Amino acid sequence: MMTENCALRHAAKLLLAMLSISGSTLVVAVGAESNNKTSDDQQSCINVANAIASARLEIQQKLLSDLEQRVQLKTSELQSKRAQFQETIDHYESIVRNVDDILINIYSKMKPESAALQLANLDDDSAAGLLLKLKPKSAGAILSEMDAYHAALLAKKISDFSSVHLGAKKP
Repeated sequence: MMTENCALRHAAKLLLAMLSISGSTLVVAVGAESNNKTSDDQQSCINVANAIASARLEIQQKLLSDLEQRVQLKTSELQSKRAQFQETIDHYESIVRNVDDILINIYSKMKPESAALQLANLDDDSAAGLLLKLKPKSAGAILSEMDAYHAALLAKKISDFSSVHLGAKKP
């Protein structure tokens, strides 16, 4: 039969093993064992100690597995966000590439009032792409002739493109 001190000591070790995994700390004082143990008591203590070590290892392996799953989940989320970001960059770059220089020359020579009316009837991406390629003075004059809502919408698209394309941080 196992002595009471040995059982208490191993129960305390099991408790410490479980608490050390969760980051808690506990101090347990167990009285000294008597020197007159039988070999059966010693073997029982060894068996309990092995069971405690095995349980602790299983708990740690479970925690490690859970952490690995969380890291994999976060990694896939970051990869998804990176792909979305790259898609946005590619979209805006294609808009800028598709705006023909001849068309830019035409709009830069138009009166701002006329250019504003025509740009208001284009899709927002094309209009923003045209404004990006115009000289800032011409683009500003055209935007000032547009209604406030549409001008703000195009300015936002231009700002978004500039932030993505130039790597600027958005406020």
